[in-house]
Amino acid sequence: MNLLLDFITLSHRTGAGEYLRCVYDQLTKAAPDNIKLYALYDSKKGIAYNDFLPDELVKKGIQPIDIYQQKLTDIISRMAIDKFFIGCAQYVGNCSCLEDISCPVICVIHDLAYEEQYREDLDAYYRLKAKNTLSFVNWLVFHRKKDISRSDFMSPYVRLAKHNTQVTFVTVSDFTRHSILYTMDIPEERIKVLYAPERIYRQSTDVISNEVRNLIDKKFFLILGAQHAPKNAMRAIHAFKKFAEAHPDNYLLTVGYKGAPLFKQHIVLPFLNDGELQAVYQSCHALLYPSLFEGFGYPPLEAMHYGKPVMASNIGPVREIFGNAPIYFNPFSETDIFYTLCTTKEEDYVLAAKRSTEQFKHISVRQQQDLSMLLKLILELI
Repeated sequence: MNLLLDFITLSHRTGAGEYLRCVYDQLTKAAPDNIKLYALYDSKKGIAYNDFLPDELVKKGIQPIDIYQQKLTDIISRMAIDKFFIGCAQYVGNCSCLEDISCPVICVIHDLAYEEQYREDLDAYYRLKAKNTLSFVNWLVFHRKKDISRSDFMSPYVRLAKHNTQVTFVTVSDFTRHSILYTMDIPEERIKVLYAPERIYRQSTDVISNEVRNLIDKKFFLILGAQHAPKNAMRAIHAFKKFAEAHPDNYLLTVGYKGAPLFKQHIVLPFLNDGELQAVYQSCHALLYPSLFEGFGYPPLEAMHYGKPVMASNIGPVREIFGNAPIYFNPFSETDIFYTLCTTKEEDYVLAAKRSTEQFKHISVRQQQDLSMLLKLILELI
């Protein structure tokens, strides 16, 4: 069996990239000897993970295939591919002739971010909040068409599903499954909900910087992905600034935030390696998760792994995956975030920490079961 793996998803360090790395790690352990693995990548986009560069793949016995200036259907035909695994639909969506693939396909749709954010006008909201009115009007008149076209990014998969009955779609939450049903003309029976597997850390926790070491003894709240507009970090930062005026011994660590600290207790770090990320999860007082849109939500799960309280947006996917474990707030209201910070007592954090531990145990069992089901889907020859 010749199995083609989508490594185009690894062109950026994202949650989808971490997902694919984990699936790949378990797949190579489970794959029988008669399966030949091929890795599809795009040299124009590159690969963001050094251990998955083409030379490293060859050392692992995997043949890399560069799709740049090639048709996907030609590659599948030439290499006699029996099955194609797509780790994240959006990254492969613009490949030439995608809708004409005839071999069995397992395609993972983590979310419909472009479609959902355009439909709910979140794209306009991000622009309006981030820049001045003149810049917003310029974008609205001259550039929003690009966002409109991106909101139709999944159309090739609808055509693929109609053309090829051997396509199975996998998504990481029931919320995203319903998003697909609402947005795309794909039959419900073609969509399987399999939770995303737990992230694999590559570095030891002792590989950390002095900046991270200095945080360990502080009482700090953690926000990750602060550079991404959908993560809604600025609302939480503004709310925490007001909270810190009356609680000066509380700090806020924002990872990815690109500006200067906004107040004395605001700690800014641009990037964390795997070891540092584990260290801040283990040391934080709580995770602040003000996200406006998610498909699954890795950070709350990772915080719960260490029994940490989670204060999170009251949005569909977060409620589905994490149940009553988090302390919820309205992500559109700085006042509600501030209110939640001010009114949550220490005993509430203790109870939330216990709920986090219990919820993590529950989710991790589901994750292991669903990963086994995904591997079975990938490795079975239809």
